[in-house]
Amino acid sequence: MTTKLINELQKHQPLKVEQIKTWLVENENYFNFLINESSCHIWRKFSNNKSKCLLLASLCSDRKEDCKAIEVYYKLHKELETYNKQNLVKDVLAEYEQIKDSFDDVYNWVEKYQGFSGFYGLEIRTEIKNELGQNITFQLDETEFETALKFNDVVLDIYCTEEYQIRDELNKTNAMFKL
Repeated sequence: MTTKLINELQKHQPLKVEQIKTWLVENENYFNFLINESSCHIWRKFSNNKSKCLLLASLCSDRKEDCKAIEVYYKLHKELETYNKQNLVKDVLAEYEQIKDSFDDVYNWVEKYQGFSGFYGLEIRTEIKNELGQNITFQLDETEFETALKFNDVVLDIYCTEEYQIRDELNKTNAMFKL
């Protein structure tokens, strides 16, 4: 059953948000059943509080086919949450446009928003291994995640500048001396 569900998703590449929503809703009861039957505490944690689950499934020594399917469900759920928060990030990017010429303000902006709403590190392409060890790829439609990707790019571009790295090290050093 789980292989069939994963294969169903693979037919639609790239995945559109409406396809993800439909797939998640149609399969929610089945995945809740899999989570309840799983011996893995990570998935139960996800089931209890979807927004605060830390995905450590790849560290699990006993990954079964159901675990892989639950992982796909989890990742798509997280990407859908990101999609739903893009309007908030438009405001954050507008704030950046107003301050981008002041490095002090930009530094503070990055510190404030770098982990905002799960946007940083957004995975447009997700891969898992099937039972034969082959990669199964799920590609999201980039045009539907344009704002999230732009936010990622802006933060990463700033974070990688030498000026930001120097400032960050100085702040860490100063914080140590304040203790």
